[in-house]
Amino acid sequence: MGRHTGRRLIGSLAPGLTLGVFGGALTFGCTLDPQNLPELTFAVDVDQSWVDGSIRPVPALPGEVRILVTNNLDDTVSVVSWDRLKAGGTGAELARFPVGIVPLEREGPHHLSVSDDGRFAYVGISNFVPGAGSGPHGIHGSGTAEGRALMVDLDTQVTVRAERVDRNPGDVRLTPDGRYLLMSHFDLVAVNEAAAAGVFSGPDVDARLAILDSQTLKRLPFVDLCPAPHGIAISPDSTTVVASCLSDEAAIVDLVAWAAGETDIVTLVPMLENPGTAAAPQCSPYASTMSGDGSMAWISCYSSGELVGVDLTTRQRTVTLTLPGLAVFGDFADGGSRFAVATQDTDGVALLVDNGDGTAGLERFVPLASEGCVLPHTVHFMDDDTRLAVVCEGNKRDPGTLMVLDASTGARLGSVSLGRFPDDIAVQVKP
Repeated sequence: MGRHTGRRLIGSLAPGLTLGVFGGALTFGCTLDPQNLPELTFAVDVDQSWVDGSIRPVPALPGEVRILVTNNLDDTVSVVSWDRLKAGGTGAELARFPVGIVPLEREGPHHLSVSDDGRFAYVGISNFVPGAGSGPHGIHGSGTAEGRALMVDLDTQVTVRAERVDRNPGDVRLTPDGRYLLMSHFDLVAVNEAAAAGVFSGPDVDARLAILDSQTLKRLPFVDLCPAPHGIAISPDSTTVVASCLSDEAAIVDLVAWAAGETDIVTLVPMLENPGTAAAPQCSPYASTMSGDGSMAWISCYSSGELVGVDLTTRQRTVTLTLPGLAVFGDFADGGSRFAVATQDTDGVALLVDNGDGTAGLERFVPLASEGCVLPHTVHFMDDDTRLAVVCEGNKRDPGTLMVLDASTGARLGSVSLGRFPDDIAVQVKP
């Protein structure tokens, strides 16, 4: 896709001086003194500074369902028609528009959310693009530049607001009431620097939870959280946040206490009897999935493939399930009991049932490698929980994939190619 065609460069010269061939002779009889060159000034029209050549789709109609996916290695967002995807996938990608601050650099858009009115997308700019390495994001988390939160008008696909956040933004989630934009920071730089100095806990290791006003992107007081937090789950009443922490912990944040200006608002819950450190985790918490009723959060362990339940009332872990693969991001059905989790290594989706008493069980495992899904990253229930949308990272060299499955049988109903290294799903529906 075109990224920055249409760039205009405007030069102004001293009166009476005309520039012929750039870098060559000045013509029309002017005498040039090499020791006294005229000053050249350049200006770029702000409205035309970077014009990309991508096709702009017609804005979504009321009730139309579109899926947005961040493409981490392309600096783009794919816009996909849900109806066309379900019908097989032909022509399902309506557009792929660029996001970022500096068009000449790859900045790694990482995760996104969409406002309830379907008008705006919120995209995290990680300012790091993995080139190799293991894990769901290669060596994501190793960026040394501050990240950004972007607010994109989906009708025009223009970034209307941008705000600085900390290094290595991870998850990007709106609170269900729409008031706040939350961003974690998967900051492995802090973890590694502290470990080199023999420090494995405390403020030198911890990263913060960014909280911004969703309307203005104004920075509100950030929350000191834990080492390298990544996944964010939020209770349906917008009062509680549960984040996965690389230190084999989950961090529970009381947003009501935060809004009241209190400081003691974070509870850390160990995922194991004998947890490791962020420098040497055993579970490696990576994602967090909130139950439908908000009573339980499920933490995905990427190293062990375990799924650990955290009771939000007791602030303690409950049951631990071992999945047939390395656990990544998941989603609960609106009904509240069934949930799905993407797994890597085995490349599939685990369908589970929450029994409502602090226990859960595996209902079905759907292998997807034979369907062309390499490294599934996240899943999302659609169409009254009858369909599952699955984002597949791919091999990070070729296009990734968005796939739709029958939620009961696991049968593939359609798929479409995306950009390189897609990593998240957000659903756009205009009222």
